Amino acid sequence: MIRIPLVAACTVALGIWQPNAQAQATTDKEAVKEILVNDAQNYIGDRIRFAVQVIAIRKSDSSNKVCIPPLTRMSVLGKADDGTHLIVKITDGAKDCDSKEIKTTEAYLISMKDLTESGLARTGSTFGALVVPFKWHLQGNRDVSASSTLGAYLGYRFETANRIGYTLTPIGFMGASNISVPTTSDGEAKDQNLFGFSWGVGLIGTFKGSFQAGVVLGWDHVSKSAGYQYNGKPWLAFEIGFNFLQ
Repeated sequence: MIRIPLVAACTVALGIWQPNAQAQATTDKEAVKEILVNDAQNYIGDRIRFAVQVIAIRKSDSSNKVCIPPLTRMSVLGKADDGTHLIVKITDGAKDCDSKEIKTTEAYLISMKDLTESGLARTGSTFGALVVPFKWHLQGNRDVSASSTLGAYLGYRFETANRIGYTLTPIGFMGASNISVPTTSDGEAKDQNLFGFSWGVGLIGTFKGSFQAGVVLGWDHVSKSAGYQYNGKPWLAFEIGFNFLQ
């Protein structure tokens, strides 16, 4: 185990660490891309709003267009077959730009172009892959270790259209861990790499769609016979710039 003060634990979050650990984190990211995707392009079930007015097309009559005022709440039902529009239901009581009530029994089409050009705010469940390359152990010797966790997360995304630019996502996660345990063989100190299981919770903020900052609280579990001093004990991981959520 590597022992360093808490100040260095924050440095870990910036990715300023030994090259081997950085290489391992990069490898973990590549592995994630191969086994699991996230919901970035899956809007089904989400609630969306726009910062400016947008035009919606009545699904049953493409010639019937409705002007939707800013901050009008909509629920996403799916995506059109050609992939160019989302199919939405507009919230009960909503009115168009002329203050006429919009039919809530109808499905409407929203252009995918508006998602990037009209200040989209998106709220709803989310999923994806989680990579945690470093951990600060909260009990025992309180080491910072370079053991990595690779797993899946479920969470809930919060965005507000009147404050475009950041997203707040509480998550729960579980996955596999590569845990290094110091051992002695023939009088020589060595590190033994063990397969373990990790789970925990976290709170992640995403700024301008890409920059992440957050904290994760978790627990590692390996065989009791391994003699791992942090087995079942809590750890923290911080991130500023390094993306936990993939």
